[in-house]
Amino acid sequence: MDESAPLETGIPAKRRNGGSNPSLSAYSGQPMKKPFLLILSHCLLNQGVRAEGFPFEKKIQEGIHRIIARYHPSLLQMPCPEFSFLGKREKMTYDQYEKLAGFREHCKKLAEEIRDYVRKSDAHCLVIGIAGSPSCSLSRIKVKEEKRKGKGIFMQELEKKIKGEYLDLDYDNPEASLAKVEELLQKLLGT
Repeated sequence: MDESAPLETGIPAKRRNGGSNPSLSAYSGQPMKKPFLLILSHCLLNQGVRAEGFPFEKKIQEGIHRIIARYHPSLLQMPCPEFSFLGKREKMTYDQYEKLAGFREHCKKLAEEIRDYVRKSDAHCLVIGIAGSPSCSLSRIKVKEEKRKGKGIFMQELEKKIKGEYLDLDYDNPEASLAKVEELLQKLLGT
């Protein structure tokens, strides 16, 4: 059997058996010189860090686990900036976090730690944020009672430090969001 032939999963046998992770560039279709790293917002794997009042979303965790099992990316689970700063908490809006003394600095420090890790790994990154999060959103935030386009505080700081692909996962629309993540992974990995 040809070791490089893809099977039904689309993962070459060499990779499934512990070989290299030959990521492909989304633009050129040529093998990337860097390894591939999937960077996840913390609550995608541990929903216990979410603010009080958010329901457990089994579809999100199952979908992320399915993606990990299918594509075998290197993983980095980011710390939750809100939980690591405040612990258990009530829901808060972007403007409340923006006014919270020391919170932006905390986000900067976390972003620097992630940047340092990524530099050591020399990896191409896909960062998955959380739509609507005051910290981890890449698309929309809630200011006072108004939803608007915008990025969370932590993602603003992370984008200054890490180059790569960024994509939101939406707890309000898990199937479509997970499909977008999988579509981008297929594009990046050439599967």
